[in-house]
Parts: sequence; structure tokens; C-alpha cells
Amino acid sequence: TTTRNSKFDKQLINILDEQFNPLRPNAVWCIDTTYIPVHDGFVYLTSIMDLYSRRIIGWDLSETLEVSNVIPLIEKTKHSRHIKAINHAQ
Repeated sequence: TTTRNSKFDKQLINILDEQFNPLRPNAVWCIDTTYIPVHDGFVYLTSIMDLYSRRIIGWDLSETLEVSNVIPLIEKTKHSRHIKAINHAQ
């Protein structure tokens, strides 16, 4: 079960509008975190996929499910893809 903040949900805007086939690389990235059971609990694998190529372009394995692990992953991936700023227009 995913926890949702109903106040925050109302602020979200669907800018993709189910258009999952961008025309160029780095136009749309998807980020997902999944948990992997290990002997003494879980580890969390966060991956970033470029929807243009459908390839994983960044990933991180951590022991916590905190956003403090995700932000550096995004920054590292932006750097590796030579992206300085995020452009919300496609």
C-alpha cells in the first residue's frame, strides 16, 4: 500500500498525458524504486529510465527509502547525460 497525501495529490499535474514515446533522448525520464529482500531486511534499488531509449541511465542501491538517496542519483544522472537544467516543456 502506498501512502498518499491528499492535499499534495491535488497539486500534481499530469504533464505527460500518457504520451510515453518521446521524440528525443532525455525528454522524459521515469524513476522507480523497488525493494529487494536480503538476509536482515531490505535494500532499495532506485532506477532511472530514459523513455526514448527504454534504457536504464542511472541507478542506486541503498539501505533506506529516503529521498536523500534519490536527489543525488538524479544529479549524478544529469551530470552523466550532460544536462544542466530540467526543461518541463517537450
